[in-house]
Amino acid sequence: MESRLIRRAALTWMIASLAAVSSWSCRAPRPPVSIKNEDTDIKVLAIKKAAREKDKSAIPQLVEELSNDDPAVRFYAIEALEELTGQTMDYKYFEDEDGRKEAVDKWKTWLAQRPK
Repeated sequence: MESRLIRRAALTWMIASLAAVSSWSCRAPRPPVSIKNEDTDIKVLAIKKAAREKDKSAIPQLVEELSNDDPAVRFYAIEALEELTGQTMDYKYFEDEDGRKEAVDKWKTWLAQRPK
């Protein structure tokens, strides 16, 4: 009886171990968190991370994202720029492309005048 319980416990442990190992190998690798990533969710994570970590090297890409088609990306980009620079240049993420143009141009001018 005791050896039967031991075998059953060992079998249960083996099955659980195999299930755990197989679930690890079935996941797709997570793409790197980058503002340049095409996936909006990844891009937003990267924008938030740049703002949280005060990563000023992200500023040029954040300025580019002000022209993104996705309003969520534009929202997080201007939020991050304000966090990093203290400025908005009167940019409004919800405006149409023409409505955003003047503020985007201000950001591009500001960026071009910034010391490298």
